[in-house]
Amino acid sequence: MTALDSLLPVAKNKRSSDDDSDLNDLTSPKRSRAKPRRAPPLYKARVIETADSYSVRVHGSTEDLDENILVRMKKCLARANHPETPEAEVKAALFMASKLMTTYNVTTAEVLAHETPEA
Repeated sequence: MTALDSLLPVAKNKRSSDDDSDLNDLTSPKRSRAKPRRAPPLYKARVIETADSYSVRVHGSTEDLDENILVRMKKCLARANHPETPEAEVKAALFMASKLMTTYNVTTAEVLAHETPEA
């Protein structure tokens, strides 16, 4: 045998002991990371009064509105829903009705439910 053959088994043994130390490193418990700290909140909400302490008056949004505006909205909607109205006129009437309803914060249902007083 040569000098190299006698060295090979020693090198194998040395290599296997290195592998065992790597395994020990992998199986050893690892240090857990510290949880990140949160910044304190900028604002903290407090309840001053609850809604139950107030008396709520429910009313329609058409009560404070001028009758002429409601009549104008109704006429625009009636013109848009008429079967013989041309398409361009329907679009214009719906645009005008929706513009008025948006301006005065009124829904279509409220306009149609409102009854105009008979003179």
